[in-house]
Amino acid sequence: VIPSFQDHELAQTNKSSPLEHPRTTGLPSCARFPPARPDGPTRKESSMSTEKTIDTTRGARGRASKKSIATRDVMTVAAMMVLTFLVCMVTGPLTMPFPFVYLYLCAGIQMFLCATFYLVVANRLNKHGVFLVWGIVYGTVLALSGYVFLLPYFAGVAAICELAMIGKDAYRSPVRNTVGWTIWAVGMVIGNAVPVWAAWDAYVAKATTDGFTAPVLTMQLDLLSNPLHLLGACAITAVLAVLGCLFGNRLLRKHFKKAGIVK
Repeated sequence: VIPSFQDHELAQTNKSSPLEHPRTTGLPSCARFPPARPDGPTRKESSMSTEKTIDTTRGARGRASKKSIATRDVMTVAAMMVLTFLVCMVTGPLTMPFPFVYLYLCAGIQMFLCATFYLVVANRLNKHGVFLVWGIVYGTVLALSGYVFLLPYFAGVAAICELAMIGKDAYRSPVRNTVGWTIWAVGMVIGNAVPVWAAWDAYVAKATTDGFTAPVLTMQLDLLSNPLHLLGACAITAVLAVLGCLFGNRLLRKHFKKAGIVK
């Protein structure tokens, strides 16, 4: 029997049909193709997506907490401030009998000796706001001592120092730390002028009870009345602050970094 043209065409159609693929031949029709996937994610995929979102949120919060000042960081600053005030309590009375040394060199000596304390805080925390906390803590202690008008002043000086530290890892840069600390040191000298501008009579009354002698107060008034004298005191203090940072950075490299205190 010779097959007709229609039989030949039907055979070719059945041969090329994907339903008669060798791998699916003989299987039930329901097993030849996977069932259609329902619209939307499955329960497992939804759970995984939720967990991923939670992890992302936690990671963002962790990174934010690492960049912001925490209570523990404030305690670190306060610990170094204790050492700073100990230095001031020693150098102040020792230099006060010598009015020139007290007014022109005392702040610079303190900045030289205390630079290491600041560098430890800056390199350990490496967070913006270190200077601001430093200035507020310093001003608060002075305010509790009776010099209330110095709190907003040193908070303002600290804010200027923070502007000098804008940038990534600025608190671990020796150059940036030296710039910031020098600004703070100059602010310490200019802080002697705040009583004249704010309340000279009240300052004299409080300073007299703290042991300030008349020659010291007279020379302080002369210092602030002559711009050249004030500029000279600022220059001396700035030089000693820079030398203190150079010395402090060397200590950090030789001792504190090897001990794992700072990075």
